[in-house]
Amino acid sequence: MWLGPDSALASLQRQFATLLPGSTPFDIHTMAQRQGITLAAHRSGRDPVIGFAIIAVLVTTVGINGLVTFLVNGQRREIGIRLALGCRPARVFGRFAGSGARLVPAGFVLGQLLAAILQPWFASWFYQVHALHPAVIAGAGALLALTALAAIAAPALKAALAEPTVTLGEN
Repeated sequence: MWLGPDSALASLQRQFATLLPGSTPFDIHTMAQRQGITLAAHRSGRDPVIGFAIIAVLVTTVGINGLVTFLVNGQRREIGIRLALGCRPARVFGRFAGSGARLVPAGFVLGQLLAAILQPWFASWFYQVHALHPAVIAGAGALLALTALAAIAAPALKAALAEPTVTLGEN
């Protein structure tokens, strides 16, 4: 009959107590428990990094969104004139989406340079993950691109769908 890890551990402790009465075994763990103890330090170091990464993504989203919103608000009158003269909304959307999207490659390159510089310091925080691993780079690039697209889309769409009469009537 096969015993599970917990019952095997209890059986081992009973056998130890019968062979050496009065002594207590210490530091007896199953392999799964040993792995958990060993990897706990790596997992605890990962949590602050994940928190900082989430904050960085949120700050990036707000920053890109704010920049494109600023560009749209600064050119509201021009947008209204263009739309009143027959410019297609898709072209207005493309103009602002393009101006925001030009920032993405620069942000990606700067982020990778910063990752390369800080990688030796962060290396001890991760277990079997390298900051310059192709999968990490691809994941960071995809996350940056999706974040940028989401941040750019709202103000660019607002500009494209602006009502020319309302936009031109504002001071």
